[in-house]
Amino acid sequence: MTILVPWQKHIYTREAAHNMSWSKDAVNEEKVPLSEERLEHPRQIFRNHVHHLWASRKLPVTFLLLHYLGSCSLLSFGFATNSCTFVLLACVGLVTFVGASFLLNPFRSLSVRDKMLLMEEVLKENPRLDREKWEKVAVQSNYAMHEEGSRKNPYFFYDGDECMTFFQHTLLTSFTKEMKIDKNYEPRGDLIEQAARHHLEKLASKYTNMDQA
Repeated sequence: MTILVPWQKHIYTREAAHNMSWSKDAVNEEKVPLSEERLEHPRQIFRNHVHHLWASRKLPVTFLLLHYLGSCSLLSFGFATNSCTFVLLACVGLVTFVGASFLLNPFRSLSVRDKMLLMEEVLKENPRLDREKWEKVAVQSNYAMHEEGSRKNPYFFYDGDECMTFFQHTLLTSFTKEMKIDKNYEPRGDLIEQAARHHLEKLASKYTNMDQA
């Protein structure tokens, strides 16, 4: 199986891969098998990051948008009518909007198995701070999480930058806090590999316990 990323002109391979194809029209609620050999990078398929977010996560984005517009409408009406009640309701709505945005963060939807697959790709490629390698990690992880994990399409990470940002801001940060490491004094590249190995071991143990339960 060959995974071709046209915009980078690199060919990525994955063991035990199956023939597959995807288009943006296939981003839906069903997990659809892939049938052709080309897997395009989300950046190559969608016009921009917003388009990617909307196409792959319509329901939560629609909910948040309606919630925000409703709260703003209440706020405007409250100021227009000098009604403290409507202003208070609008403020509550905006606060819940922030909370809902956090809870509906797509990265929170990754399953234990999805995170394990991501860690495996990070350890396999050892991208450190190499953006080109992170692009490879992103496309390989997208495919792996679709084929072997819980994702319904292979477009989770928009590009390598998003994948690297997610890893550094969540998994790397939690690792340095847990191990009490000052990441300002440790080589960031070394920490990425250590964090991936640490999280993979923890996730594997958790996954085994879940499987036995």
